Amino acid sequence: MESDGARRALSLLVVDTEASRRHFPAPICDYAQEIVMPNPKSPNEIDVTVGRNVRRIRNLLGMSQETLAEKLGLTFQQVQKYEKGTNRISASKLVAVSQALDCSISQLFADVDASTNTVPVPIVSVAALKLAGQFDKISSPSQRDAVAKLVASLARQDVTHSSPGEE
Repeated sequence: MESDGARRALSLLVVDTEASRRHFPAPICDYAQEIVMPNPKSPNEIDVTVGRNVRRIRNLLGMSQETLAEKLGLTFQQVQKYEKGTNRISASKLVAVSQALDCSISQLFADVDASTNTVPVPIVSVAALKLAGQFDKISSPSQRDAVAKLVASLARQDVTHSSPGEE
C-alpha cells in the first residue's frame, strides 16, 4: 500500500495536460509527458561504482573508514558519503584515495561502463598542439601535403638516428 507521501511524490510527476496546454504549445507538452527526468539528488551511477570500489579495496586491506579518513584529512562521515556515491570524489581526492589505498586509479574505476561515444585524446606535446593549430591555417592543399611529408620525413630520420636509450 502506498503512503500519502509516495502518492504526493507520484502526483508531482504527472503533467497536468490541460493547464500545460494553456501555457505551452502542444509539441512541448507531448514531449514533456515522455520525459522522465532523473532525480538530481540521486547519486550518479559512476559515483556509486567508484565508491563501491573504494569500500571493496579498503575492506580487502582491513582498513577502517576512520583510518582512511585520517589519511585523507577527512571525517569518516565524508568517507561514508564517498563510498555510497552520495558525494562525488574530486580528481585530486581520487589520487589521494588511490595513494592511501595503495592501488591504481584505474582500480577505483573497475566495473565503470566506459562505452561512450568519446574519441580517445592522443597524448602529445604542447609543441605538437601548436604545430597542429598552425597546420590547420594553411589553406593550400599542396602546401599542407608538403608540410605533412616534411614532418613525416623528419620523424623517420629522427627514429633511425637515435639510439634506444636517447630521448
